[in-house]
Amino acid sequence: MGNTSSRGAEEQGNAVTGRAVGITGGGPLKRLATPKLPSGAVKARQEDYQFIEETLNKVLVFNKLEPHLQRKVVSEMYERSVAAGEILIKEGDTGLAASELYVVKAGKFEVLQRRQGVNIRVNLKEKGDVFGELALMYNCPRTATVAATTDAVVWVLERDVFRYFLRNAAEAQASEVELFLNSVPILNPLSQEEKLQLVDAFDEKTYQPGEKVVTEGEPGDYFYIIKEGEAVVHQSAPGGQRRKVNHLFRSDFFGERALLVSEPRIATVSLVPLECVQLSERAGL
Repeated sequence: MGNTSSRGAEEQGNAVTGRAVGITGGGPLKRLATPKLPSGAVKARQEDYQFIEETLNKVLVFNKLEPHLQRKVVSEMYERSVAAGEILIKEGDTGLAASELYVVKAGKFEVLQRRQGVNIRVNLKEKGDVFGELALMYNCPRTATVAATTDAVVWVLERDVFRYFLRNAAEAQASEVELFLNSVPILNPLSQEEKLQLVDAFDEKTYQPGEKVVTEGEPGDYFYIIKEGEAVVHQSAPGGQRRKVNHLFRSDFFGERALLVSEPRIATVSLVPLECVQLSERAGL
């Protein structure tokens, strides 16, 4: 497998998947300045990272992040003290007042919603609970009021911080896939613009040891590039035996003929733990 040097920073910045655009506010990626903490803010302590990560994994959008990215996000969270009776979130607030997620470190909160002109308690939050998670994904008004019923402390995650790491991760992933595509001979006729369009068509999938990715004789409809791990390739031999014909490693690819012709697979590919990105023949070239 040959390596191809990456293009300039501006072009790399445009190599972004549509899925990343949707959650990070739209538009092509650009180099972002590291978000700054509010003046006097105290970052979460390292000994609290695991607890915060376990709590945030209840939130779907955080749960889908890779562990190293989760740790980076958590490392930028900071503490905020909340006095008993203080309103931390007010129903209907927008803008900056609706841009933070909170993890309860200590104390208790009540969640109130206004119904027929009266605030009704609908939930309680205490240590290990999280609230305000919609703020990470959407610019929308707060849907409830959250007030401290005791003196409390929360860890704060700002939307801009979350998006900063998510966008940078999306850029790195897109650049990596683009480099993979540049190493695939059958894609050489494509322009760089066409290859960038393919980046968003890839899905990432993890396979377990021993699991078959493709099976000889079955229809082929996906092309694969190995992101992490190894795979072995076997073909049928006389007498019903199987023989090993190849061993694949990171950045190697297989199944590329599925993009060009409709024919059965000519070999079986199985794993030694494997994580790869895959492209359906329906993506079109």
